Amino acid sequence: MRGGCHGFAELASADESSWGDARTNSQVCQPGDLFIGMPGTRVDGGEFWPGAIAAGAIAALVSPQAYKNRPPEQHHPEALVLPFDDMAIA
Repeated sequence: MRGGCHGFAELASADESSWGDARTNSQVCQPGDLFIGMPGTRVDGGEFWPGAIAAGAIAALVSPQAYKNRPPEQHHPEALVLPFDDMAIA
């Protein structure tokens, strides 16, 4: 599933053995990981979701602002990128 996925159905049907870890650092994402882009005081980690997907993350949870700033259709149209309002509970 390197390079992202096409939607919820593909993610839900993925073999669990291909799932990786949940990661908050896009630079250490590996194939099968879930990237969680946490907004910080200086930088919104969600802005780095394209790098996580390029590294093989199967999906990314990002802030609505990061989703707006880096829309999937302009970077990785095949990626499952989900804007999430309350990243503290993600």
